[in-house]
Amino acid sequence: MLRALLVLLFVLLLGALTIVGALAYQSNHDLPEYANLALPTYAGIVLGFVPVVLALWRMWMLAGLVARDEAFSQATVLEIRHIKQYIVWFMGWFFAGAIAFRIAFGFIGPVIGALWLILEVAATFLFVVVAILERLFASAVELREDVELTV
Repeated sequence: MLRALLVLLFVLLLGALTIVGALAYQSNHDLPEYANLALPTYAGIVLGFVPVVLALWRMWMLAGLVARDEAFSQATVLEIRHIKQYIVWFMGWFFAGAIAFRIAFGFIGPVIGALWLILEVAATFLFVVVAILERLFASAVELREDVELTV
C-alpha cells in the first residue's frame, strides 16, 4: 500500500511539473518582457524537485526494509537520515531560488511569496518530523541490539 502511494506521489509530482511548464510557456505570451527568464525559472523549479524524487526513492527503499522485517536496523536509520538531508537540500534550493527570483524579476508578488512561504514552512515541518523519526528509530535500533546481546 505504501509503495502504491509513493508511485501516486511521483505521478502527481510529474503532473505538477507539467502544469508549471505549461504556465511558464503561457507566461511567455502574457509577459514578453520576462520571456527570457521563463526557461531558467522552470529549470530551477525542476532542479528543486530532484531531492523530492530522491527522497521518494529512499522512501521506496525504506518500505522495502519494513516489508523484509528490517524496520529496526541501521539501514533504516541511514535511509531516514538521507531523507532528512534531501529535505534540507530542497529547503536550501528554494530559499536560494526565492532570492534569485527577486533579483531576476525585481519583485516577488504576494501570491509567489505566499506559495514560497507555505513551501518552506511545510518542508521545515517535514524536516522536524523526519528528524524525530530518525532519533526514534536510532533508539529502537540501540534497544534491539541491547536485547540481542542480553539474550
